[in-house]
This record gives sequence, C-alpha cells and structure tokens, in this order.
Amino acid sequence: MHDVVTGHMQPTEEDKKHSFGPNFGTTINIINGGLECGKSAPYPNKALKRGKYYKKFLNYFKLDKEDDLGCANQPEFPTGGWGDDYGYWKGFAGSRCVATKEPSSYSIYTRNDYKRCVCDYVGDGKSSCE
Repeated sequence: MHDVVTGHMQPTEEDKKHSFGPNFGTTINIINGGLECGKSAPYPNKALKRGKYYKKFLNYFKLDKEDDLGCANQPEFPTGGWGDDYGYWKGFAGSRCVATKEPSSYSIYTRNDYKRCVCDYVGDGKSSCE
C-alpha cells in the first residue's frame, strides 16, 4: 500500500495487463479486494463512490488530477506482479526459518515473528525464547 500511495510502485508487465498501477484504484483493491474490485465484485458502487470522494479531496487540496480511480477491471493480484512477494516465514532449513509466499502463522511484517518461528521450530516454543 505504501509503495502505491507514494508512487514508488513500479508495475510489472503482468500488473499492466490487469490494470494495476500506482493509482487510487489499486489502493481500493489492496484494502477491500474482491468486495469492490473485479468483474464479479458484490459492491462495485462503493469503489465508484470512493473515487468520487477522492477526486473532491484532490480538487480541494489543489493536487494533480488522477484518472485511475476505480478497480472494476482489476482481478485478484496477479502472479508475477508487484504484490507477488515473500510475506511469511515457514518451518526451518537447518536452524533458521525461510521466507515463503504461502500464508503461515509468521508474517515477515510482524515484529518478532521470525524469532517466534525459530523458537517454535528449533526450540520448544515460547518458553525457549523468553
């Protein structure tokens, strides 16, 4: 989300094929995903309303206009896209946990989750890491 909002996101070719970019529509998809985005979203009007409000804020603060305010053409985030990255820790290889794209109980983004992963797989859980 941070990279999208700050303009640091550099969309891959796969992202571009699916209308993902550093724009407001992508932020909606990050927050609410399939509820508001994509062809079969149950609440697409919410995304449209968000875009209208966002446009009013841009005008009020005299910021540059943006055209990509919706996410109706965005499916789930594509494999090979900007958001397709390692986000979890799993098991251990030797005496350490390894990064993976598959969801686990240990997030790369949560403080001390790597330590917790190591303690659970190499030690005997929480008691060995206190």
